[in-house]
Amino acid sequence: MKKVFYVSVLISLLIISGLKAQDQTNNYFVGKWELEMVGPDGPGGDFKIPLTLERQDGQLTGTLMGPGGSPDKIKKVTESENGITIFIDTEMGEMSMSLERVDDNSLKGKMMEMMELKGKRVN
Repeated sequence: MKKVFYVSVLISLLIISGLKAQDQTNNYFVGKWELEMVGPDGPGGDFKIPLTLERQDGQLTGTLMGPGGSPDKIKKVTESENGITIFIDTEMGEMSMSLERVDDNSLKGKMMEMMELKGKRVN
């Protein structure tokens, strides 16, 4: 009888720890980030893109600041095992940004599958 009890407790703890790990993975991108688009050398090269992501009703959403300083609302975010893809409506049409985790506080990616991005979590 004691063995059954201990096995039940062990299984319950494993399930709970698995759910917590999954929740942490799903919420990795939630928060404030400072992205840097790595451009060509010279004037107009690298520039910063503030990004804020939050989870509402189970979906990632948020805003990012465009080059003109006005916030662009995120149209859609798709999540995959390796990262996320953000879709934004801009004056130039829809743009996409793919991001993936590097470590606990940094990420990397590409804007429109061309321009390199790197980012750091902002407190």
